[in-house]
Amino acid sequence: MISVVSPVAVGTVLLFYFGWVRTKTEAAALGYDSKILEFTTADYVLRSINVLSLPVVAVLVLMLIVLHAHRWLIVRLGPTGRMRLAYTLLRSWLFSLVLVTVLVQLTPSLITPALPPILTCAVGFALYGDYLRASVRPGRRWSLAIRLVMGALLVLAVIADTERLARAMGEGFAQSVAADQGQLTAVEVYSAKDFFLTVPNVTTTRAGGTDTVYRFHYSGLRLLQRTGDKYLLINDGWTRETGRVLLLRDSGDIRLEFHH
Repeated sequence: MISVVSPVAVGTVLLFYFGWVRTKTEAAALGYDSKILEFTTADYVLRSINVLSLPVVAVLVLMLIVLHAHRWLIVRLGPTGRMRLAYTLLRSWLFSLVLVTVLVQLTPSLITPALPPILTCAVGFALYGDYLRASVRPGRRWSLAIRLVMGALLVLAVIADTERLARAMGEGFAQSVAADQGQLTAVEVYSAKDFFLTVPNVTTTRAGGTDTVYRFHYSGLRLLQRTGDKYLLINDGWTRETGRVLLLRDSGDIRLEFHH
């Protein structure tokens, strides 16, 4: 028996995807591969919360505005005015096509980030235009198949918009870390073994005597990420050219102390 895909499952997949995009973009900007973190599905879902909070609020606010605007239009515009507005909205894809053509010709680098919002507006306007036209002439409404295709296009466009936001948030966090490592928690690492670190701004101190368990002390490190028993550290003064990203696994051979 064929069952319909659960909305919860679809939502989880989308949350996972947005969290993965943000994490992957952030890791690439900081010079490491996100695979080393070995995040679980729950980790990626949690990291998508910040990505989705702004779009969800924006969509809810937009829905309120649209509902109030629609009520105002129905009251103020007669059948002729609604038909005129409906045909204007239904032809708005022409303006979108012109806009895309101009961007391709003048600023090709902007076409990739700009295309999803343009598609979102074009499809949204067309769907509302069809609804307005049907409020005056019900027989002129698009068929169910066309509306389903347009709805699917709108959903895909919104997903693409959110993906762009996830990438922007990942890049923004990486830029924030590169600009000021002081916002991250400082880490002092004590180790029984020498890591032989030659990292800018990281100081290695060797304890005297042979009865000391942790003979090596490393300072000048910051906690970038933690997952499970893995700690991802960067050095003070990190830059893409000279900085380092270090991965430590928690074990009996090391001790970590955190402070601001």
